[in-house]
Amino acid sequence: MAVFVDDVAAGFKPEVKTEYLAMRAEYSKIINVDCRGPEKIVPLEAFIGTEIEWHADRTVTITQQAYARKLAAKFGSKLQSQSSPIPTSKAARERFEAMEPASEETRFDVSLYLSAMGDIGWPTIMTFPQLAYYHSFLGQFMMSPPQEAYDFLLHIIGYIVGNASVGITFGGALRVPMGLDVMPPNFAQSYGTYAYTDSSWNKKPRPYGGHVVFRCHGAWMWSGKCLKVVADSSMEAETAQGSRATKDLIWARQMSTHVQRFMMGPAYLLCDNKAMTEAVNKDGASQRTRYFERATVLIKYAIMRNLVATTLISTEHMVADIFTKPLERDTFRRLSSVLNGYRSYAQLLVDAPTASIATMLQKTSDYANQVYHSLADHDLARYV
Repeated sequence: MAVFVDDVAAGFKPEVKTEYLAMRAEYSKIINVDCRGPEKIVPLEAFIGTEIEWHADRTVTITQQAYARKLAAKFGSKLQSQSSPIPTSKAARERFEAMEPASEETRFDVSLYLSAMGDIGWPTIMTFPQLAYYHSFLGQFMMSPPQEAYDFLLHIIGYIVGNASVGITFGGALRVPMGLDVMPPNFAQSYGTYAYTDSSWNKKPRPYGGHVVFRCHGAWMWSGKCLKVVADSSMEAETAQGSRATKDLIWARQMSTHVQRFMMGPAYLLCDNKAMTEAVNKDGASQRTRYFERATVLIKYAIMRNLVATTLISTEHMVADIFTKPLERDTFRRLSSVLNGYRSYAQLLVDAPTASIATMLQKTSDYANQVYHSLADHDLARYV
């Protein structure tokens, strides 16, 4: 069962259909159940403000196209469809990172700014993980927003409106995660659950870090926000962020157990900092970690309990880099494609690095139709 306020969805195996219908009939005596008939079941098509599209290749895509249309109507001529959250030139990215709160005299209208922040917040936590960094960064200006910050918000809303049909796709035959050469042990038995974690360092005392947990190819949980600690090195920053990612991986295991989709072996935490992976896998404390043990010890504990295993990958393949800073256009598109659940991003960008998002997704769809997909036992909340 999936329940959010007054939205309720149910998934069940075909052999228990009779029992499900009997349960629904009894429940409908208590509240009004919106269904098409006492014996009728249909695929779940909408839930908590999202559209759910079921595909013939046994994948499912979650989008927010209706919400995007509301944004387009609300802002009207103020918006232009955008292919990236902010302009991707180096000058624009540096200008974004250099923004400071406005003075009392130059402060933009706070109510308008807060409204726009709310407008991008819902899609950021539902279907646009690639916006997590931008939403967090712009949040620091809510008390004294500069005009430029609001202009960036309008650009982000234009990006949401222009890319609402992309969404996040789950399912299909499991494939090797980006950055690895082979599937990790027990990867299929754990429904392809793994995470990327990354942090920036050396630009600000408290850098931005982020992570994303994947399951069945799609981004399941993600975070992109400022660290709460002042790190003395990139290793410390990566460890602090890795601790956050470990907490979500532990929760992912608990949730999987709750829905009886048991994970086998550790969930893999992919990172690109060698010093961090060595520190959390080393017994005891060292001169470099003994004063930073609070963040380190959680990852060590998870590793010792076989809940998590760290794996070193190259920075080029670090998907979580998208949560730490503004990226240039091609890198942003490539990493967004991974978050959205697509896999042929690498070859698409080699063939046509300046291709539009629409062209990329069409090529990805054509590629997917040539591959045999099996969702196996991943049919969750299929029927209502």
